[in-house]
Parts: sequence; structure tokens; C-alpha cells
Amino acid sequence: MKKGFTIVELLIYMGLLSILLVVLGGLFGSVLETQLETQSVSVIDQDNRFIDARLVYDVHRATDVITPAGAGQTSSFLSLNIGGSTYTYSVSNGQLQLTIAGNTQAVSSYGTQVSDFLVTRLGNPSGKPSLRFNYTLTGSITSLDQEPQVTYGTATATLR
Repeated sequence: MKKGFTIVELLIYMGLLSILLVVLGGLFGSVLETQLETQSVSVIDQDNRFIDARLVYDVHRATDVITPAGAGQTSSFLSLNIGGSTYTYSVSNGQLQLTIAGNTQAVSSYGTQVSDFLVTRLGNPSGKPSLRFNYTLTGSITSLDQEPQVTYGTATATLR
């Protein structure tokens, strides 16, 4: 009598192995999907908090709001006078940029696209203008189903 495996035993082992590989592949795919989604949400959340903090910080330091000029006016960019320099926030190529004395730097990170940037000057009875910022952040890191993460940012600040 010869020792070895029968064809039925080999088919059973191959079937069990293929089921195990399919389950592990699905598990690996869901872990990747969750990791990509978490990374995208994290990048957008960090950018949203940083943009809000930077805008509010600069508005609090400003001595004058140049654009938008009057109460109720809106603009797609913001110009402030801070210490005799003009600080201008605008969106270019999907990035929120800050220009100071001709030097431009990105405020948002490479992981997000900024759109619909809108600054509204609000009326203020005390005489110091308040500003409302609205913008949309879209994550450039997409999940496996290619759905980008989107956050709508809003902040309000008043000159001190």
C-alpha cells in the first residue's frame, strides 16, 4: 500500500485554503479602507482647525479690514492691515494662500483642496468689524471607493 494523499483530500485542503484566503483578503481590504478614510478625515480636520485658528488670530491682530470694505459685503478674498503690512488671504489652485508684502505661502496642506472661500463683513454696533469665513475643504486622499471626504468650515472673528 502506497502512502500519500488522495485526490479528494487534496481538493478539500485546496477548498479550505481558498476560503481562508478570501476571508483574509476581505479583512485586509476593509482594514485598508478604514485606514485611508481615517487618514483623510484627520488631514481635513487638522487643516480646518489650523485655517480657523490662523484666520481668527490674524483678524484679532488686525488694525483694519481692507476687503470686504463695508458691512454686509462679501468677497472671495480677505485683506487685513496688520502692523502696517497688508495680509491677503485668497484661494489659488485649490490652496488657501496668505500673501504678505509680496511673499506668498500656503495656509492649507497638500492633503486638502480649498474651495468656495467667502468672507462676509458683518455689522457691529461697537464699531469694530466682525467677519464670517465660509469655505469647503475636500480631501485629496480618497478611499478605495473613490469618495473624497468633504468638510464645510465656518468661523467668525472680530477685530480687538
